[in-house]
Amino acid sequence: GWEIEDESQFEVAIAHLKGAGLTLTDVSPDECRAGFQQRTIRFQEPTTGLCLELFCHQLKRGASYKPTVAKIARLGHVVVSFEEWATALQFFKETMNFRVSDGLDGFIAFMRCFPNPYHHTFGCGNALPRGGSNGLNHINFMVTDMDDIGSAIYRMERLGVPVVFGPGRHPPSGSIFFYFLDPDGMTVEYSFGMEEFPEVGSRKPRILEARPDSLDFWGAKPADQFASTGAILDAAPQLIGAEL
Repeated sequence: GWEIEDESQFEVAIAHLKGAGLTLTDVSPDECRAGFQQRTIRFQEPTTGLCLELFCHQLKRGASYKPTVAKIARLGHVVVSFEEWATALQFFKETMNFRVSDGLDGFIAFMRCFPNPYHHTFGCGNALPRGGSNGLNHINFMVTDMDDIGSAIYRMERLGVPVVFGPGRHPPSGSIFFYFLDPDGMTVEYSFGMEEFPEVGSRKPRILEARPDSLDFWGAKPADQFASTGAILDAAPQLIGAEL
């Protein structure tokens, strides 16, 4: 889900999404509270049925979050793979108003949504070149210190957690990264650093060649298990609430 900039934009977003032919569901107040959010609407990405949310205001804690093992700053981005890649990409550009920062030719578009300035908060991936299907590619968490990358790698190895890509540095965003598998086999990324864009006057998107050194300056290659788990389930049971 994505938090809108302020409450005045909510009705604008609703009108825009309904004008694009989407069916919107107003999430109940009880479920919003359970998710620590205020007003929330849900809808589906047309090619996969993926459930998406827009919400206004996330509830804050009285005390600041205190890191335990890794100093995670934020949920950085998610990357989703689409069989109908061109159609999905058009949806996120035209309907969701995301902007392409860079692309890997025929494989993925790295997208940002203001006011978030980071190089990408969403990745629209092409499932077909790797023989895949619609599904989650990976989820990213940004850490505050490069030492968190190094110490996490050794911690994962010590605890028997599979590291499936990295460490390395991504050419498109400049991020230092490594990827590992969670207990369900889903791919998770820790990263440090990322290019930031101004809202106006930003550079033009680059299209990188589809070759290994476009993924990593240092020469790492993903293991076979990378992004191998994460099928998209039917979102209909999640769309509970009043239709707008």
